[in-house]
Amino acid sequence: MALLEATQVTKRFGSLLAVNVNAPPAGVTGWNVYVGLSLDQLSLQFGGPLAPGTPWTIPSTGLVQGKPPGDGQTPDQYYYPQQLLRRG
Repeated sequence: MALLEATQVTKRFGSLLAVNVNAPPAGVTGWNVYVGLSLDQLSLQFGGPLAPGTPWTIPSTGLVQGKPPGDGQTPDQYYYPQQLLRRG
């Protein structure tokens, strides 16, 4: 999974913020957009990942108060190797 660093953008009054992934890395199946007025106010702007090549534009209603950024993708499962000591 590729993570992009936060980028500060200043927009003119009346212009809309739009984001797109023009050349996603191989294997990317979706992407998320976190937007906020500052780094400590970032929140997810839609319910699930967008397909590569699908642009996101800020809605006319303004920013969504979604979940904050996490520490990355959570695992689907955990694997705990077993150790067997043979005696005999």
